[in-house]
Amino acid sequence: MSAIWAKRRVLLSETGRLQDDFEELFMSMNGPRTMMMISANRDCSDSSEDVFIQLPDARLLGALPGFESIDERELPQQASPLVAQQDAFEERFWFPRAGRS
Repeated sequence: MSAIWAKRRVLLSETGRLQDDFEELFMSMNGPRTMMMISANRDCSDSSEDVFIQLPDARLLGALPGFESIDERELPQQASPLVAQQDAFEERFWFPRAGRS
């Protein structure tokens, strides 16, 4: 099986719980490079953001309710890492910065 990406729009107050659940799964699998959780598109007007996850196997998606599979082309270019191997994150994404488009 190849890695998949999934997305869920969440309230900022939910992100910590999702991150904890994901990190527990990540650590139980010895932190694979093909597994990460990132956030992007924060909207302060409704206190929400998009959370994206990469999973090494689609069967793991059932362990994280509410996430829907997406095509890799739907990923943002700029994101904040929540759970990831740093080098794997930096190969694909930029950290959000003022003035960078």
